[in-house]
Amino acid sequence: MHDTARERLKQWMAEQNLSQAGLGSKIGLTQPTISKFLSGAAKPSPEVAFRIEDATGIPAREWFIAATVDGAGQ
Repeated sequence: MHDTARERLKQWMAEQNLSQAGLGSKIGLTQPTISKFLSGAAKPSPEVAFRIEDATGIPAREWFIAATVDGAGQ
């Protein structure tokens, strides 16, 4: 099974013992915004995806590839 960017982000946050608010603080976003990304209610913009990549190492492209793989963009 292919891990989505949000699943990888959740795992990374758990490994780092980092809350949604903590991640938001690292990348300049609010906790509710991080929550929307993690729940799948919203996707980061390309700019924000690159900020997430810089902080976590999770490639920004994964936020957009997942939509194609999952068929969400259809």
